[in-house]
Amino acid sequence: CGAFSEIFDKKLTRSKADHARIAISIAKHCWSAGMQSEAIDCLNYIVNGVLDDIDARSNDRSFTDIKCTSYIKLGQWIKESSILGVTAAADNNNNNSASSSSKNSSNNHSHKNATPGGDLLAMGMTPNGGAQAFVKYDMHDMDDMLTTMMATPQMVSNNDRIIQTSIVCFEKATQLNGDSYWAWHDLALMHYEAINFKQQIEKRKKIRKQRGGNDMWTVDEDKDDDNDDDDDDVDDEKKYDGGGKNVVDKSVDRHVVHAVDAFFKSIAIYNNNIKNNNHDTDGMSEATKLQDILRLLHLWFNHGHKPFVTKALINGFNSVVVDTWLDVIPQIIARLQTAQKDIAALIQTLLIKVGQKHPQALVYALAVASKSMKSGSKSKNEKLEVIEFVLDKMREHSPSLVEQAFLVSQELIRTAILWDEMWYEALEEASRTYFGNKDPQAMFDHLQPLHDVMMLEEAQTFNEISFDQNYGRDLAEAHEWCTRYKATRNESDLNQAWEFYAHVFRDINKNLQNLNYLELQYVSPSLEAATDLDLAVPGTYSASQTDTVSIDRFIPTLKVMDSKQRPRRLAMMGSNGVEYTFLLKGHEDLRLDERVMQLFSLVNTLLLNNSETKKRDLFIRGYAIIPLSPTTGILEWVPNCDTIHALIKDYRESRRIVVNIENRLMLQMAPDFAELPVMNKVEVFEYALRNTTGQDLAKMLWLKSANAEMWLEKRTEYTRSLAVMSMVGYILGLGDRHPSNFMLDRFTGKLIHIDFGDCFEVAMQRDKFPEKFPFRLTRMLVEAMEISGIEGNFRITCQLVMTLIRENKESVQAVLEAFAYDPLINWRLGIGEENADGNTHAVGGGGGAKKKDADNVAAASLSGTLNLKHNQAANKPDFSENAVVGTILSKTFISQLVGVHGSKGSNGDLNEKAVDVLKRISQKLNGRDFYHLDRREYTVNEQVHKLILQATSHENLAQAYLGWCPLW
Repeated sequence: CGAFSEIFDKKLTRSKADHARIAISIAKHCWSAGMQSEAIDCLNYIVNGVLDDIDARSNDRSFTDIKCTSYIKLGQWIKESSILGVTAAADNNNNNSASSSSKNSSNNHSHKNATPGGDLLAMGMTPNGGAQAFVKYDMHDMDDMLTTMMATPQMVSNNDRIIQTSIVCFEKATQLNGDSYWAWHDLALMHYEAINFKQQIEKRKKIRKQRGGNDMWTVDEDKDDDNDDDDDDVDDEKKYDGGGKNVVDKSVDRHVVHAVDAFFKSIAIYNNNIKNNNHDTDGMSEATKLQDILRLLHLWFNHGHKPFVTKALINGFNSVVVDTWLDVIPQIIARLQTAQKDIAALIQTLLIKVGQKHPQALVYALAVASKSMKSGSKSKNEKLEVIEFVLDKMREHSPSLVEQAFLVSQELIRTAILWDEMWYEALEEASRTYFGNKDPQAMFDHLQPLHDVMMLEEAQTFNEISFDQNYGRDLAEAHEWCTRYKATRNESDLNQAWEFYAHVFRDINKNLQNLNYLELQYVSPSLEAATDLDLAVPGTYSASQTDTVSIDRFIPTLKVMDSKQRPRRLAMMGSNGVEYTFLLKGHEDLRLDERVMQLFSLVNTLLLNNSETKKRDLFIRGYAIIPLSPTTGILEWVPNCDTIHALIKDYRESRRIVVNIENRLMLQMAPDFAELPVMNKVEVFEYALRNTTGQDLAKMLWLKSANAEMWLEKRTEYTRSLAVMSMVGYILGLGDRHPSNFMLDRFTGKLIHIDFGDCFEVAMQRDKFPEKFPFRLTRMLVEAMEISGIEGNFRITCQLVMTLIRENKESVQAVLEAFAYDPLINWRLGIGEENADGNTHAVGGGGGAKKKDADNVAAASLSGTLNLKHNQAANKPDFSENAVVGTILSKTFISQLVGVHGSKGSNGDLNEKAVDVLKRISQKLNGRDFYHLDRREYTVNEQVHKLILQATSHENLAQAYLGWCPLW
């Protein structure tokens, strides 16, 4: 510190403010140079010595702002230096070597001298002045760190003091400048981490008690009392969890209240700065605001049942504008499913406010929620009452809008899944459960809901009337035989029923094969008649725009796409005269896809605010996704795009090359390929590679470019977009990246991903064909990068994006945390769900894990479906000439309808799964994803290199499901 004081004694500038800024710059330089302890020493000396003295003798406001900034930086550095300390200490402990210990101690400089005003840091410093090791600043990695460090009561107490030291710094910053966004933001985050830390300690104490160990885990609660003068409300309240047990420590409750208050303050300051075009907030962006909102929601949904927290929330809601909540409407409504009464009441109040100002932003989401909560338990009905109450309030000021939303939503659902398709899918599932699994009850569970529809609901469209006239009598006869079987248990009755079902199935199958177009006058006359609506075109509403583009009319003809689930291309005219095109999808839950787009939006914000990524024009091409029900939704149509599979297929067919030539070569060499051990699979895999070029995609890029300049631009854009999504997809745990899930823009060459059903590494953990690779980087994708391959553009872009994500890990993790705890989508965290036959199916959309043949399962197609062939006996009717009963989907429409594959886990089980998922994400964001291999934290370059090696490993690719096209 003597050197620092000498710097201040020199008259470097005439301005005392500039003099202080230079000194702070020196401290920052020390920090960036790896001299963390010296940097903290310097900043501590500046804050508690120089600036205190200058501030006392000056009325210059700039000194107050400098001091505020210094306190913020000091709090951040204390926290971050503690993280560095724990990493070094963990490595020391694991390596257990004198050389390692010496190296780590040399890298962690200790303070040599006492500093003026050192009382502030005395709370968080070791006896020799060095920063103490704080348990890793990440709630989801804390379990491993606590175990690794074999934490003692002294360490726990030290961690608690460091938390309080950082909080003191941030509080002083807010006192100096109450309008500082970063002061309130960091204060809120530190309280939030304090909550997580104390809850982890409580969890550890419980585990030790259950195992019969001594309770060595203690936290010095008195340390919290120094700065909690305004906590009388908290102290007076009894602390209860959801079950009424007195288990929550009062210090946690104090942190909750302070965190809620600070988050609301930071959000309010952000909104005010944006409103006033004040950009003096140094790096403040939409990403940090979203992080604040999502962390606040987490506190609300986990602690909002406590009266003192409710009070803080009510005050906070009144301090921020309603527009704040528009980006998180899906998360708020989703939490109604599991919310306690007090929390549900607050949600209701907030939704009413949003509905008054932005009814267009809320009406679709409420329509989906009302459909997903129809019928069910008492709790579900109570939540439905909340939704209905909000809708009634909206009808008071926007009656036509609500009615139009329900009309459009209902009719689009009717159009997305015709009665023919519902029965076709139901009969597929019913035949599998009966003929394959010998389970009549499961068969009834699939078919009875549709029989109820036929009996209780009147046909309303020409299509439904025609279906009833053609098949109503046969289906009624089949139902009669099923009813008779339930009374007699005579299997011949079911055989009679299946004679009728088989006839219906064959007819529907023929009709669906010729289904190319739908006319609204036949499938939904109400939608055709809907004109000049007040309802906004889906996905176009923005709170910042004064003019809303509403629906003028629907184009009367819908194109049925040629794929397994037969989605429709739907178009509507907007009030601005522009035609908007969408993909109308049935049989699929799009709510997770909607949340994934929220993550992409956050990443795009980060890419836009970073100079290196911005100059390379890096961004993820997103599109609007609007769920209409738990099984239906619409997606914005992305024009001028082809799937990778379609491009390769067109190229090979035009040159008379067998589309699956690689698979044929493999099967020629090894007909029993699936049964081979891994090393033999690799040998066969490499044989197929040697006998094919893999140049198809590269040549298509060249052939579809008008000139060499355009080709070069497309190739560069292709490479960069592949790199961006490889890194983002890895963090998300995105799987099932087969060639049909990549789309290539014909004009720009940018890759666009679709189908996000397999997230959180579900595809890596399934029983059948688990994916061994972090993202798709097969030979054909690499060859399309031309001469440099993965070197150059691809690797550099990967490193830039991973660096950016790791630097903003708090914001990224806040979004992913909201995903994992979302009760409407966390069923996907169940790695596999058992059917009646005990076989496991992957959850999620697209072509997930495939059911192996217990009953003669045939080869799989590229789309990831399987055909189940039955050995027909005389009493088992044949559906077709090939005796093919149908297709097994990972989670079909009918199984969602009747809940056959519903999650069997409790909320506690889902919570544990969510914790595991977030823990894994945390490891990725901290470079500890390969910690189990060599017990160290990877740099960004090392992490990217390791991921590329895994993605291109022939050993990993050879074990992939062949329908995933690993040879492409």
